[in-house]
Amino acid sequence: MTMATAVRTGRHAGGRWRFSVDDYLWLHEAGRIPEDVRTELIDGEIRVMSPTGPPHGSSTMVLHQRLVQALGERAHVWCQTDVQLGLHTMVVPDLTVLRSEPSGYATRLPNAADVLLIIEVAQSSLRYDRSRKLRLYARAGVPEVWIAALPEQVLDVYRSSEGARYAETAVLRPGDVVAPLALPDVVLDVAEVLRSRFIGAGGDGAPLGAT
Repeated sequence: MTMATAVRTGRHAGGRWRFSVDDYLWLHEAGRIPEDVRTELIDGEIRVMSPTGPPHGSSTMVLHQRLVQALGERAHVWCQTDVQLGLHTMVVPDLTVLRSEPSGYATRLPNAADVLLIIEVAQSSLRYDRSRKLRLYARAGVPEVWIAALPEQVLDVYRSSEGARYAETAVLRPGDVVAPLALPDVVLDVAEVLRSRFIGAGGDGAPLGAT
């Protein structure tokens, strides 16, 4: 059901509108969602994201640079860019490593089949990333997810999705090394991934009011 049809008929689920990705894109194109408001579409629900803070931004920037240097043209590294996971979900991971595609995804949105690795850099969003968002990634079949937990200075590694969970998990700390399963020669120091230590409270892209 398109956005226009939903508005005309007033059909919705559970007292809330449930939007498709097409609806969500239409809202952006029509200017119904302001360009300066960061949002994601999660299971049909539009979630407003809080601003990113300095620790989060610094860690994301450094890790993005490191991955681009290491991967060259073997894969695309997207930073805070849309990835479609089904008809009703469009997420904006902090970093996404995508299969190389000749057009550079200029003609379509990447989806779960294109994803080699998703990395979330988490500060205030840590609980949300480890729960609802991780389950979403597992259900979509994302093969590997890393959560850089800045407050705890650990890196959660999740692999082998099974339903709404990951069968293989590990918690790594500074002094350990890690490499994506799909790119085992790209070895990173966990200390490098967690480069920016947690400094007080601040925004990092968590949905406002997320739990």
